[in-house]
Amino acid sequence: MAPLWKVEPAQSFTFTAGHLIPEIYDRFVSHAQTVIRHPRAVAELHRMRIDGKPLRYLMEVFLDRCGVPFSQCYASIKDAIELMGEIHDCDVMIPVLRNYQQEIRLFNAGMTERKERISTAGILELIRRQRAQRSRRFEQLCEVLMAWDADHFRDRLLNSIQEIDSAGNLNHREKVSIGNLHPATRTGS
Repeated sequence: MAPLWKVEPAQSFTFTAGHLIPEIYDRFVSHAQTVIRHPRAVAELHRMRIDGKPLRYLMEVFLDRCGVPFSQCYASIKDAIELMGEIHDCDVMIPVLRNYQQEIRLFNAGMTERKERISTAGILELIRRQRAQRSRRFEQLCEVLMAWDADHFRDRLLNSIQEIDSAGNLNHREKVSIGNLHPATRTGS
């Protein structure tokens, strides 16, 4: 079940986001060490990506009203989530290609004439490329996640949120109902 984040309807959107962003960020990065230590933990990586999407979308709301530090944090989170998406695409495509390869091998096993057989060389090359792509993207992702830890990314993110509040870029009297950012009853993807 997806988490629900507590929203105080009497508070401004800025106040609410200032409290939600750290909580959502913490949930997002709670997967990082497992992902780094276990490159084949496909489900954990996918869960991390899914947990990062509400953070990305919430931060997107403030982009036109925030300073450079917040924009930089947003860009880094967006890039990391996109890297995770590219890795996930490889994780989905490799088994599909393996299934095609197996189907061709089964077909070939039934062929008595060698010239009737279908080559699997092309599929093997695609599998090799997908694995190499996944490996490169995973290495990039690990570098990003380790840099966030080393560079105190969370602190920079929190400071950038405070800059939004202190800059007065959003009207604190304006009440905005944002409801549940990630409804628990959602089904599907």
